[in-house]
Amino acid sequence: MIVSLLSANRVLSQGEGLELTGRRFYFQQEVLPDHLLYPALAGWDRLRLAAATNQNKLALRQSFAWKRLAYTARLLERGYQALSFSTLTKAYKYYLEALEQGQSLALTASSAQALGSDAQVFQLSAQQLWDSFTDAQRDELHRLDLELTVLRQFYF
Repeated sequence: MIVSLLSANRVLSQGEGLELTGRRFYFQQEVLPDHLLYPALAGWDRLRLAAATNQNKLALRQSFAWKRLAYTARLLERGYQALSFSTLTKAYKYYLEALEQGQSLALTASSAQALGSDAQVFQLSAQQLWDSFTDAQRDELHRLDLELTVLRQFYF
């Protein structure tokens, strides 16, 4: 959790001005990366991942990727373009880690195919958000997407 808080502070101090520093405190809504308490929740995710078994780590990474993909869409709706880009790249990285880990596990053929299919749906869902980003950001997303495509081939 401390690492998460420190990285959040670094992002806040090196970010793109007010867009990343404008963390808010709000109630009765899901806590998104623009929330003041989000670094603590991200730290909790890291602790859960550290304590999980290998099989559970795979499922957690998938879950975290999908959750951050949903956060990206909500952040874009709120106008947080740079923060949403950072969130989307983290989503991709969680899914990449899941696919890398899946290669070292003894997954059944059906589990491997389900993972590959889910990764493909994740990619298509993420790509629908790309128009909201700058050319440079889309280049980075394209790079991450290509990595995901290469790793996904292992599962079919």
